[in-house]
Amino acid sequence: AMDIAEFIRAYGRFFQPWFVQDFGKEGYPEDLAHITAYARDFQVSKSWGTSVQALHLSGGKIMSNNAGCADLPGQTISIQISLAGDSPYLDIEYTIQGKEATPLAESTVVPFPLNLPKARFRLGQVGSVIDPARDIVEGANRSLWCVDGWIDASDDRVGMSVMPVDMPLVSTDNTGIYRFEPERVPREPVIYVHLSNTQWGTNFPQWLEGDFRFRIRLLPHVGDWRHGKVWAYEYGTIANLFPLPDKTLNTTQLPIVSYSNMKLIAVRPRHDGPGIIVRLWDMLGIQRLIKMAIGGPIAAVWRCDLMERPVERLEIYGEEDAAGEGVEVGFEVRPHAIETLLIEFAQDGGGLG
Repeated sequence: AMDIAEFIRAYGRFFQPWFVQDFGKEGYPEDLAHITAYARDFQVSKSWGTSVQALHLSGGKIMSNNAGCADLPGQTISIQISLAGDSPYLDIEYTIQGKEATPLAESTVVPFPLNLPKARFRLGQVGSVIDPARDIVEGANRSLWCVDGWIDASDDRVGMSVMPVDMPLVSTDNTGIYRFEPERVPREPVIYVHLSNTQWGTNFPQWLEGDFRFRIRLLPHVGDWRHGKVWAYEYGTIANLFPLPDKTLNTTQLPIVSYSNMKLIAVRPRHDGPGIIVRLWDMLGIQRLIKMAIGGPIAAVWRCDLMERPVERLEIYGEEDAAGEGVEVGFEVRPHAIETLLIEFAQDGGGLG
């Protein structure tokens, strides 16, 4: 209850009834202590497949040394840590079974303490990559953030990206639950991934029960987030799903290969004519000239506005050869820009053209 009261005092300005009821959990018991508990007493096993080896921690129980631990909601925790072949990342999967409901405020977080005393953080968000120490407006939230794929910590020599797959909420230094510190700057090299919480009263569940599964990917890298190209290793990244066409086939198969660190975010047929629409997002945040290879046979490539209207025909470098190697186009890209291309295919190539 003390955590909730301190949060309301820090966050609120005008304490209307809706605000107190929504953020304050009206009628919350005042004599309850803050309890921190951990999953313990796992059964440990290992498995080896043809390309994956895994460590299994099963049957874990939530335990705490705090007074009142008997009131903790029952649940069973299992963790699987997987390493696939020569992959540069590690996958972690958390399975929660039989979670009992409780009306009390609760959160489930996974902390990742890092040996980076002078860590600098970056958040991969929709349409941008931000520095939480400098890029957040005055008076805004600095305790919890939603990310679109990853949060990275590095000291420019080495770094670690933490990639929540099924849940976007992260924090640094502490869990950030029931905290509002508008002057806070991330300092401690600890990343918290939030599996769940019941802090908010609007548009979120007030209690959680049942079975849940959460996945996290860890990517160590050399240099900063740009040097490590962390976006390329996001779970299920769409860039891995659209290769150049199979040279043995006489059809066009979504033939996009993105160079110069552009992330492929959408491919679909043009809605008002032949060809396909391709959307790319600049992940580097640096203005530059890029070149992109496109499989064919290609008739024309157009740069479009966000309404998918062609505005500029791009110059094609090189012609489609008999082996189906494709062509190249080049264009200037602005920092973190979304680029929309229309690709028109020659009529004798089949496929989507």
